[in-house]
This record gives sequence, C-alpha cells and structure tokens, in this order.
Amino acid sequence: MNNKFIELLRCPVSGQMLRLKDKISEITGESLRVLISEDGKNEYPVKNNIPRFVPKDNYSDSFGMQWNIFSKTQLDGYSGIRASNDRFWSATNWTKEKLSGQWVLDIGCGAGYFVAACILKNISATGYDVSKSMTSYGNEQLKFLTNHNNFLKNLSEDGIFGKIGETEATVITAIGVIEHLRSPQLLFDAFKKSRAQYLYYSVPMFSISAILENTFPHVFPRQLSGGHTHLFTESSISYMHKLLNSKSIAEWRFGTDMMDLYRSIIVMLQNNGASSKMVKLTSKKIFPNIDAWQGIVDKSHFCSEIHCLIKKCDL
Repeated sequence: MNNKFIELLRCPVSGQMLRLKDKISEITGESLRVLISEDGKNEYPVKNNIPRFVPKDNYSDSFGMQWNIFSKTQLDGYSGIRASNDRFWSATNWTKEKLSGQWVLDIGCGAGYFVAACILKNISATGYDVSKSMTSYGNEQLKFLTNHNNFLKNLSEDGIFGKIGETEATVITAIGVIEHLRSPQLLFDAFKKSRAQYLYYSVPMFSISAILENTFPHVFPRQLSGGHTHLFTESSISYMHKLLNSKSIAEWRFGTDMMDLYRSIIVMLQNNGASSKMVKLTSKKIFPNIDAWQGIVDKSHFCSEIHCLIKKCDL
C-alpha cells in the first residue's frame, strides 16, 4: 500500500491515524498485513492492497435484513404488477425462445426475483448470493410458485467465484452486483475460466446523479452511498470488457438522474421551510417532464446506470 494513501485514512472507531503492520495469523500461520490504530485497540485487515474496514458479512447481512423486513416489496405475486418479471425481460431484451435450452446463472441473486422470471418461463436457472437470509426467503417464495425450493444457493463471495469458474451455464447475469464487489477482478477471472459465453450485467455510472449528491449533501446519496464500492465511466466499461476478453453486443442506458434531481429539490424546499403550495407547484411543473429530460441524459451517455450484454471474443 502507498504510505501517502495510508496517511489519509483514519480509524472509523476512534478517529486515530493508522499504521501498517505485518503479522502472523494465530489461526492459519499465514503472513497478514493489517492497519492498526495509534492506541493499538483496533485493527483492520488489508487484502489485495485494499483495507477492509467493514466485517466480511456486515454488508450482505444488512441487505438480508432489509429484504426480510420489506419482503413483499418486489414480490410480483403479491403486488400484482409483474415488476421484477418485466424488468428482467425488458432490460435484457431476451425472449423465451432465445434462451430455450440454455442455463442461466444469476450471481448476487438476492431473493431470486430474476431467477423466478426464468423459471416461470421454463428456462433453467440457478442463483447464488452471500446472504443466507435472502436466499432462504427466496427459496420459500419459489417453492410457493413452483413446488421446488432449491434454486438459490448461499455461498461466500469466494465460493461464488469458484462456482462461476466451474459452471456449465451459457449465460451469467450480474444485475446490480459488480459495484458491490471488493475485488471485481476475481469475478472477471472466473468468467474467463468458465464455459459461459455471455455475461449480462448492470452497473452504476459516474453521472449527473453523482454531481447532484455533491451539490445537495443533506439529501440521501443513492449513487455515492457506501454500498457502491465502485462507480463506472465509459472508459472504465471499455477497460473492463478488455479484461474480460469480451465485446459488447448490446447496451442499454437508462438512469434516474432526473428523479434524483426532483427528489433533491423537493427535499431541500421542505428543509428550507417552503410552503406546501410552493412544493406542490414545483412538483407539478417538474414531475411531468422527468422522462423527457432523462431521455436527453441517457442519449448523452451521462446517466446513472448502464446494462450490457457481452460475449467472449474467442467464441
């Protein structure tokens, strides 16, 4: 690790400066690198030159808790609006015929909403996720829909990468996943090793939303939140495809930048004590134009999300 970078870091518990130290694991006997606070009370492992300030399961556990509390939010059978099913098929532009005879592996599957979209069209699909509570909940829902409950598997992050390398699936999907990975290169290596021909993914982009979140610091940051370990740009997308030895065969850009702008304006008006009449008037004038404005942003390639379907170059 770069010493100048370490000087910028602080212990999240005590606020103290950190120092880099090599030590031997008492459990495995392996050599480890850790960051230690000035008083020696707090230490954080360094893996692949990246400090790990959050416990390994903390992030997935918080997602699992969220989806169990709001367990029916995205459940098509409960809402009756087919949101998850329609999003999967409209976003990928695939049809049942195109995937006939193929096997889909969905990594970071969560509660399996997109796996269910495939299963309900008689397309073989399996999902892996690091959250046990989410996969358990998802299997319960899939059992209700299909009388089977073993479509989703709970694995560690490293375990998922291992399964990708061994998979017989033709298509791997990673919808809203790559930005959460601490070491995306491990996913790239596993995909290249696998027999899969295609990878369909979506990631958040550096966009107008990121600028808005720096402009309105008191509005909840959706794009720059701690959960997004990475944001992407057009150039980093191209570089990622190069690392994957793949080429893009389809791309869709659609963001929520203008909805974020609308949300930020309304929140700040309310925080600044604007009258309800002012808030309603602002909403009336802005809200009907959001789709049209977002279309302009999407076409300029400066929107908050991109979906890509890529294919290995050696196939």
